[in-house]
Amino acid sequence: LRCGGGNFTASPAWCQACPPGEYRQDNDTRYDECIQCPPGFFSPGGEETCAPCPAGQHSPVAGGVECLLCPEGQASEGASPFCSPCAVGTYAK
Repeated sequence: LRCGGGNFTASPAWCQACPPGEYRQDNDTRYDECIQCPPGFFSPGGEETCAPCPAGQHSPVAGGVECLLCPEGQASEGASPFCSPCAVGTYAK
């Protein structure tokens, strides 16, 4: 059974949505598994791609289900696995 993007073949007869933190594109050759999102990206589940974390947020591990806000005094670019201290003379809340 070939399942569409965001789903995998759970048995010979039915498809199941990829779990949170994972994805599967429609053109993937493996239909029986989903792939973990890389650090800096996240997925709520059932997605064909992972979404990048927005600037000011990060996802430090593979398989992220949400992005975390950077701590006060730190910042990040989009799709970042980590936050960095602000440059001298700048500040982030």
